[in-house]
Amino acid sequence: MSKVFIAWSGNFEFAKKLKNYIDSHPAYDAIVGGNLHELSSIFVGGTIIEQMKKCDQAILLIQKNSDTGRLSSNLMFEWGYMLAKLNANKIHIYFMNLSVNDTELPSDLHGVWAYSVNTVGREEDDVVRELGEKFFSSQRNSLSANKMAVIIDRENTRGIIKKHFETPACSSYEIAQYILCYIFSANIYRDTCEEALKDIETFSKCMDTNASESPELTVSVRCALVSIDFFKKVKYVDDEQYITKADFYDIREKYEALLEQAEDDLPESEIKQLIIISALDYIGYLYLLIMNGDELSEDKKLEYCHREYDVCLRAVKECDTFEKLSPIQNKQLSWLIRSYMYRNIYCSLDCIFKLEKSLGVAREQSGGNASADEEGFTRTASVEQLNESVKLSLYKSFEERKKLYNEYSINRPNELFFGNIEMEYFLAMAEYRLYEEDKQKRNRYYDKLSRYVSQMDIIAAKKKVFTEKIRGYIKDGRD
Repeated sequence: MSKVFIAWSGNFEFAKKLKNYIDSHPAYDAIVGGNLHELSSIFVGGTIIEQMKKCDQAILLIQKNSDTGRLSSNLMFEWGYMLAKLNANKIHIYFMNLSVNDTELPSDLHGVWAYSVNTVGREEDDVVRELGEKFFSSQRNSLSANKMAVIIDRENTRGIIKKHFETPACSSYEIAQYILCYIFSANIYRDTCEEALKDIETFSKCMDTNASESPELTVSVRCALVSIDFFKKVKYVDDEQYITKADFYDIREKYEALLEQAEDDLPESEIKQLIIISALDYIGYLYLLIMNGDELSEDKKLEYCHREYDVCLRAVKECDTFEKLSPIQNKQLSWLIRSYMYRNIYCSLDCIFKLEKSLGVAREQSGGNASADEEGFTRTASVEQLNESVKLSLYKSFEERKKLYNEYSINRPNELFFGNIEMEYFLAMAEYRLYEEDKQKRNRYYDKLSRYVSQMDIIAAKKKVFTEKIRGYIKDGRD
């Protein structure tokens, strides 16, 4: 539940009415600064500081005292405290019959973003409703942090999630985005899945005991629990990954329910898009894993190849929408997901070719009656069209990975993360090189790949020397 501190000056009754209006929404709990019944300290100032510590947002009712014509010094203190505690987008400043350039305001505060409201001749309830709706409309603002930075800085993200119900630093809408980014962290740093699952389970229990939460947060927590449980069920044989048929059906059903809930119950917003692309991303991954196993017939695998193609194509389109909503915060994560989806499209098309050949399915050599963006393309396209789409999907995956590689090759936020980005970039280059028709480009790719492989061989050799030395020291076993 998001806790909102209301700082006021001049009209305590108005502040209480605004509190009641905000409290009418089950996801919010407002606290009027200095409310005497909440005193837990013999000092009023101590109580107000305790109140502000609890809150993840603040509303400042900037109004002159009707008796003195001055602004309250206490209000100035509370304003400064909340500016130091919260990001600027968590502080909602309402100037009540006051100009932003009023001489009573300290010069450092001139020009701050604020919403001005004139109350003269108006019913107080109308003004309360106006400010309350203004506050609620601001709640679906974007998470100000770059999504990929949140994913990479796993420990900081984990700390924000773990402390949310004790010392909240963001709204329910924003913590939902931190939760979803934590899923991607658990996928990248796969050995942290157990820890991440415990964190989200604990968060879910705290959420249950803290009254009703926002629908976005509820769906995000469900998505996180399903996803981390999914990562734990992935099986490994050498460098191959797969999932059992029983786990596949169970997890796919849960993701499809999440998609339906997001589409039907959530208003259009950035968080809705993030939930949808997360679910589609992992459904596409699920299809790849089940086809790596040996529990499906070839007919069933062919059907699932077509489904995977459709899911991944939709994910790309949803990802485009997600990036446009907040390009600065979302672009790197959009690159990452599109790189996965385009490669999955390549894998599904490649698998369709092989399975159709094995099953004796005939397909026109050229012509065809579908384009790459039409539903059903994989069933009605010609061999020539499919070949072109295979090459195009690999190229697009390569281009998305190149953007990520270039973005993080100079300023590396995390060596483990960059190592994954680098490895996937060169893998995409190697795969696309097989389809590149330009001889000069093929040779340039070959030179880059050769240098990368040589560097990895040197690193592996150095690691082997050290591990052999350590092994020699412990050859006598435990005491």
